[in-house]
Amino acid sequence: MKICAVTILFHPEESVKYNVSSYLHAVDLAYIIDNTESAAINNRKLFEGIEGEEKIVFIKNETNVGIGKSLNIAFQMAEDAGFDWILTMDQDSNFNGNAFFELAATKFNDNNIGIIGASAHQNIPFKNGFDEHFNSNLFLITSGNLVRINAWKKIGGYNERLFIDEVDTDFCLRLQKMNFQILSTKENYLQHKLGNQFDVKFPFSKNVWPIGIHAPFRMYYMARNGLFMIKQYAFSHPKYVLYRLKSFVAKFLFILFFYPSKSRYLKSFFSGVKDFVVGRFGGL
Repeated sequence: MKICAVTILFHPEESVKYNVSSYLHAVDLAYIIDNTESAAINNRKLFEGIEGEEKIVFIKNETNVGIGKSLNIAFQMAEDAGFDWILTMDQDSNFNGNAFFELAATKFNDNNIGIIGASAHQNIPFKNGFDEHFNSNLFLITSGNLVRINAWKKIGGYNERLFIDEVDTDFCLRLQKMNFQILSTKENYLQHKLGNQFDVKFPFSKNVWPIGIHAPFRMYYMARNGLFMIKQYAFSHPKYVLYRLKSFVAKFLFILFFYPSKSRYLKSFFSGVKDFVVGRFGGL
């Protein structure tokens, strides 16, 4: 089986060099797509001198075209080059060792499997035991997934209209509609950062809970695309839609009671709601 990787960049930190090197040895080629808007910023130099540098195909977009389109660009290039699987990675994710790739290889010949994911944590909703080493999942985050390129082609690729958030979940739900399975490892193999975190203490509780927080512009996509998913899968996946609806309400309440710069986040949130109502998608 021929395996490549794709990593999407957006104003990356220098740590991306270490992150890419953690899986470069396990693939035959690595597409690195840079969505950083400024043409003056040369992120290619971040990978100079990295072991396996000759495997890197660096693609610089003039503007931020979004996660969905960037993934489709890489998948099309991978298909044209004859690859069977592609590892989708965020710039802030890395692996510790080769164990995931060795385990994933045991499932490559099962044509019903569309994604083999490396778990970043075990708190994944809607999962069931599959076998000794894997769980079966309803959806996974983009990072740390080995995706069968033929499955990507059969479902028509990633939804570019969503731009960023929910691109991964929508892709997974459409895969399952075509009877592809989504697996994740029972052990954690992926180190992944989900935004910044701050601790909050709920009323009438002694416990302190870590809450993930992204940049204010992300709240626009979370609100707009969250509503899209609720509408799109209301009848086919009612349990998921209830979960997404609770998450949508919780996000609003977290902004209202816990987030810093509330006005900026609320403005972005309601802007996303408005654009969903009028049917505006794509990037800002």
